Formats: sequence, C-alpha cells, structure tokens
Amino acid sequence: MKFWDHQERGLLGIKNAISGGRQNICVASPTGAGKSVMMFHHMVEECKQPTLYTDRIMLFNQLAKGLDDRGIQFGCRAADHEPRLLEDVQLCMVQTEA
Repeated sequence: MKFWDHQERGLLGIKNAISGGRQNICVASPTGAGKSVMMFHHMVEECKQPTLYTDRIMLFNQLAKGLDDRGIQFGCRAADHEPRLLEDVQLCMVQTEA
C-alpha cells in the first residue's frame, strides 16, 4: 500500500516510539488525514495486542467496519456490545472504560 508522506512520517514516528520503549501511543492528525488506515496497517504489521480508543459512536462504528472489512478479529468494550475480551485487538469507547 502506498501511503501519503505525512502517513509515512506518522508510521515512522510510531515505530520509533515503540523501539524507544513506549507502550501507550496517541496518534493525532486532522480529519481525513488517514489515521484509521495507519492504525489498521500498524496493527496488522507491528502490534500484538493493540487497543483502540474513541469517544464518538460514529468513529467506533467506522473503526469496527474497517476492522471487519480487513478481516481483523476484535473485541468491543462499549455499551450495548457483547465483550470479547480474549481477542487480541480491542476497540473501546472511552466513556465505557471510564
């Protein structure tokens, strides 16, 4: 997959953070910058047990669809969702976690 320059820099920053010992990484960029694409790529290529947090139902549903579309098995930690806590990838609503 070909990434935009800012996505390449973001993925490199994530890899550098992980190699530097960081375990909790927050990726932030403007709407439409491709954060979800970067997360999906990174989860598949690099992470063993990633957890994604969002605070909007629309974004939760968008991320769930993206995970489904890529065939990535995931658990949901959100109200009105059956938890599957044994899945390696977890998609979480901040409000539920709080």
